[in-house]
Amino acid sequence: MSISVSPEQFKTLADCLLDNSGKTPLHERFRALFTLKAVASEQAVEVIASGFADPSALLKHELAYVLGQIGRPSAIPHLEKVLIDADGFQGEMVRHEAAEALGALSSLQSLDLLKRYKGDESRSVRETCEIAVAKIEWDHFTDEGRQRKQE
Repeated sequence: MSISVSPEQFKTLADCLLDNSGKTPLHERFRALFTLKAVASEQAVEVIASGFADPSALLKHELAYVLGQIGRPSAIPHLEKVLIDADGFQGEMVRHEAAEALGALSSLQSLDLLKRYKGDESRSVRETCEIAVAKIEWDHFTDEGRQRKQE
């Protein structure tokens, strides 16, 4: 289920979420994020994903969570980039949540990457990748998992 907002309301939500100037309190940015989660559009995915440039690990953790909950495959490349974290900007908590979100999205396309990061130096990332791999494999390779995905 998603909600509709006007283009003006969407812009206000996006501007609020992405305002890292310190002028918008974090709780207002979170409110904008969870409203965008309810919008659940492709445009919302792109706005939410652009928030990974923010310095707040707490906010980025929630961005990853929301992208997993929205359920749109277009979030996968953004979450994979966060998990890989080539520049070391995202941090362990955010990378862990990106792995969890990839598990929630349960796409076979993420399976090899998640398997690779089961050997990550971070215990929370490593263990979350193990859980995500198990979930994806269960969803796609067991009768019960395939049946549940069809419901």
